[in-house]
Amino acid sequence: MDIPKDTILMLSGVSCVGKTTTAYEIVKNYSEFRRVSEYDLIRTVVRTAYEHLADEAYINKNELMDKYNALFESLTCNNFEITRLQSEQLLPYVKEIILRQQRRQIPTILEGTGIIPNIYFPNNRPLPWLTKHVVFINLYLSDEKEHISRRKSRSEERGYHESASKTQAIISQCRAEKNQLLHMQAIELQKMYKNIFSIDISDCTPTQAATRIMERVFDYFKKYV
Repeated sequence: MDIPKDTILMLSGVSCVGKTTTAYEIVKNYSEFRRVSEYDLIRTVVRTAYEHLADEAYINKNELMDKYNALFESLTCNNFEITRLQSEQLLPYVKEIILRQQRRQIPTILEGTGIIPNIYFPNNRPLPWLTKHVVFINLYLSDEKEHISRRKSRSEERGYHESASKTQAIISQCRAEKNQLLHMQAIELQKMYKNIFSIDISDCTPTQAATRIMERVFDYFKKYV
């Protein structure tokens, strides 16, 4: 089944849930998709900030910090409120990318911990520019042991040299708040909007997670669009 050329997949979820590897699997198996990561978004923010400063011909450090304060916080090790602020501050740039890719008719995956689906549905209403071809998929891990295992694997791959106790503390913190909140918020929104999902991928390899996501996406477009 073909999908609309202006399809946008928004992958959310806490750190180490598998967003990036899953996005790569989708791109590998569905070559029409392009991927935009949270770090690509941050680069857009920085570039825009410098353009703003150049236009104004001055540098007001306090103004710049006030505008982008949350983005200077850690992207992964913070509480839900800071993550929410990050999502709000990224929103104009996410919008720019979504509308640009839709104009160009390029199916695109946006993924990152700073994507919070309910930011795009204030008061349970979609933002005016949001179309039904933008599909939100929250990746959820119900199994804490699996979450810890994924964190350990990433730490080893990237040479973090993270202690077992630190890994446990980081995962416990994000699971106690963000992992569950993102899941519950997505479930509540799904009762009103069919283009929002929260999928438990605890028992999935990245390939299986990508397959499960695309099955949901194809089913959504077949039934509701």
